[in-house]
Amino acid sequence: MGLICEGLYPASIVDEPTFKVLLRTAEPRYELPSRKFFCSKAIPERYGAVRDAVLKELADAACCGISTDLWRSESQNRTYVTLAAHFLGGGGGTPHCLSVGSRCLKTFEVPEDNAAETITRVLYETFIEWGVSSKVFGATTDGGKDVAKACSLLDIAVQMPCLGHTFDAGIQQAFQLPKLGALLARCRRLVEYFQQSTVAMYMLYQKQTQQRAAPCMLVSNRVPGWGSTLAMLQRLKEQQFAVAGVLLEDSNNHHLMLEAAEWATIEGLVDLLQPFQQVAEMLSASRYPSISMVKPLLHMLLNTTLNVKETDSKEISMAKEVIAKELARTYQETPEIDMFLNVATFLDPRYKRLPFLSAFERQQVENRVVEGAKGLLEKLKEGACRPAEDKVYAVPDEPPAKKRALSPTPAPASVINNMLAEIFCPTGGVEDQEEWHAQVVEELSNFKSQKVLGLGEDPLKWWSDRLALFPVLPKVLQRYWCVAATRVCPERLFGSAANVVLAKRNRLAPAHVDEQVFLYENARAGAGAELEDESSCSRRAAGGGWCGGPGRGSDVRRDPKHREQERAGFAVGTWGVLPRGGGARIPAKGKDVTWRSCKCWLVGFQMPKSTSDALFPTSSPYPSIRFLCQGGFGFKSEKNIKTSADEINLLLSPAHKPSRWM
Repeated sequence: MGLICEGLYPASIVDEPTFKVLLRTAEPRYELPSRKFFCSKAIPERYGAVRDAVLKELADAACCGISTDLWRSESQNRTYVTLAAHFLGGGGGTPHCLSVGSRCLKTFEVPEDNAAETITRVLYETFIEWGVSSKVFGATTDGGKDVAKACSLLDIAVQMPCLGHTFDAGIQQAFQLPKLGALLARCRRLVEYFQQSTVAMYMLYQKQTQQRAAPCMLVSNRVPGWGSTLAMLQRLKEQQFAVAGVLLEDSNNHHLMLEAAEWATIEGLVDLLQPFQQVAEMLSASRYPSISMVKPLLHMLLNTTLNVKETDSKEISMAKEVIAKELARTYQETPEIDMFLNVATFLDPRYKRLPFLSAFERQQVENRVVEGAKGLLEKLKEGACRPAEDKVYAVPDEPPAKKRALSPTPAPASVINNMLAEIFCPTGGVEDQEEWHAQVVEELSNFKSQKVLGLGEDPLKWWSDRLALFPVLPKVLQRYWCVAATRVCPERLFGSAANVVLAKRNRLAPAHVDEQVFLYENARAGAGAELEDESSCSRRAAGGGWCGGPGRGSDVRRDPKHREQERAGFAVGTWGVLPRGGGARIPAKGKDVTWRSCKCWLVGFQMPKSTSDALFPTSSPYPSIRFLCQGGFGFKSEKNIKTSADEINLLLSPAHKPSRWM
């Protein structure tokens, strides 16, 4: 189950002959269930168990934000929307400890016709199903018109633009400027020449050796997105002199040489895009709510990175103006979004001084906090005076069909309690308003007087430690920090969603797509962590992996002709055979990856030593033998080894395909 739900393998893997032989070799007594068993019983049961765990978390959340991601399966020719919920809840089940929660709720198909109506209907049904129809306070979207219309029809108060999507939109607009677009096209042709020519690659290696530079290949931007373009430009900038030296000696390709002005533009683009990359990495790795960081980050980017300098070339100046215009249009020209972000930032003890706002604007932010806190106090007061019987009818958990079957006439005791509540528990009076206002103002003043928290410290822990000191403000905090700055879960999900619907399983029904995406993402987020696969428990109890030990009985032989290349700085793969049932454990990027196959061949290859060291650190059980395996499941480097984009390009480039099969 773990292999299918968390490893994103199709259920049909259990019908693969090589997989059956593998399990038969590892454990002859194990009887493998059929694909029908997994699809009709095991996966739905796991889905139901995880769903119950997520339902409990959402029931405990006071409010939540949602994020939507619209993506397309090219193999199925279908469009899907993945919906996720974000909230602040008690960490580890403790109500006095705030923590961030993100859970995938549903993935559904969207037809080309009436897309907005379909999204609206499914979102409404999903909110009812998960019990969050009265808790959704905001939505983070990519700005698509269909999703925006659906959010408007559902009266979602805040529609927050995705910061990552806004970055991408602005940078892609800059790339489409005529001169920059032409320069990027020339860079792509230059990189493709070196990747497709073995002679050019060898000459580049010689130039790198002469210049005492680390041997490395150029990087292409085959992966969509500005991040891959930045990686390509960074590598070109690093290898400028080596690349120029090769082209000077190659008379047939002088036309690929870049001029001095073009190299200067490349350097300017790298300097421009690096801060955006750092912001993206910081947001992706952040364990704290990212919404409070949006305004400080935008202020930093607009006033430093995107500030046009006299030394900037015309192309770089125009690129800065285009990106700055897109950021300002998205976040600053909508007053409600601007105020929402200001309040979210103010409630963060790291940024509460709001130095980028005027005194009048800071006062407006504080007034908004006071009004929001008073509104919450009024609701709490009403809830405290409402009889228990009324609470049962206030938020029904049953579907509408069953709700109509209930008696519409309240019990006599409920009527009497309502009458008594109107006399002895009045709400909304002048005295209450004044008392609430004084309480909130005092609490706000106390918050402002607290010491500013360090940028590297945890704001959620700060609030968790002071819940007794601030009884009201944390409730306001939850309404703002539950809205994500980026489509966090769907943004990471995009890769997993695309992997769910591969060519091997392009006939998956939308309901099965929903189940597999739901299980995969919520397994990563920690929902239902107590649900452990029995097979994994039995394997651990038996003492480890499939075949007992890493690489036991392997026969790996050294190819003498590669020694000279290895001494020259290339890490050269060995060649040989892993016998039937053998395996090897490779520590890759700090995580052990175990290769197991009934018939596993080692292939000869070579790569720069710097890349080899990054892929296989010196702590490897085979420090002098670094290898890849080609087994029953195909070439898996980009899935099982966490390589960067340039390392994947290197491994999959034509010059580095396996040179011989043993």
